[in-house]
Amino acid sequence: MSPQENNIRLEEAKETLEDSLQYLINDAKEYDKGNFKAIKRAAGTLRTLLLDPKNPRPKSNTESLLHVLDVKDDVTMKSFVKSKTADAIDYNYIYFARFKDTRTRNKYYDTFLFHPNLDTNPRYLDFNTWWEENLITFKGNIYGEDTEFDSSISRENLITIEANKDGIDHFDKDISGKASKNYFWFKRGKTGFHIQGPINPILHNQLLGGDYDPNETDISGHDINLALTRQIVHEVLISLLPYFNLQLDYRPDFETNWHAKLNRMGWKFNVSNKKN
Repeated sequence: MSPQENNIRLEEAKETLEDSLQYLINDAKEYDKGNFKAIKRAAGTLRTLLLDPKNPRPKSNTESLLHVLDVKDDVTMKSFVKSKTADAIDYNYIYFARFKDTRTRNKYYDTFLFHPNLDTNPRYLDFNTWWEENLITFKGNIYGEDTEFDSSISRENLITIEANKDGIDHFDKDISGKASKNYFWFKRGKTGFHIQGPINPILHNQLLGGDYDPNETDISGHDINLALTRQIVHEVLISLLPYFNLQLDYRPDFETNWHAKLNRMGWKFNVSNKKN
């Protein structure tokens, strides 16, 4: 392309960046009002903004917007993942939440919410460290065996699979591969904690909410990918809006869904490897 055409495309890339951040704000606003599925659309926008192929095809022009704008090595990203600890399982600021199910015939929708503490300051990371950082740490040994497992999910894994395999840019019936299986097993509630038996009514009200049913067993959360996508959207917006000096109106509301959940206590599941 001519220098003039390059300049035009660069200006169009800047316009597309601003449009993309506005799309993220719109999806976040819908999610924060209780339309949880709306945030899944953000995976496609995040893919366009952030994802560069590791092994691009010859003559491929596929590049992320941040790469086109030549800022990936300069931008600082904010992270709401805690510094590495000895924890074998760490959900960070992702909490179990139960809601009345208005979409299916099920009575309740057991899922998760991203809810950062008001007094928690994010960590500052270079882009590649942030992109490859695990949102959820989930690793250890299979009980009674020496076999180790690691089902942790990074931002790169989540956005790539959610966009490319789970119906945003493409729906892929083949979910082979370790990262894909980690994503779908978490999404379906197969990986993670399970409450196998009934708990007493008082504890039930605190941890689960809704009507007490002594026959309710095998309770697990689903669609954790939505809460994790909401986290990434938040991190991207509070990182890129000031970096590019864009005056878009982003007002995150983490309290409406938090107070609408049926379980009175927000809780998560952590396991530490620390030895006393």
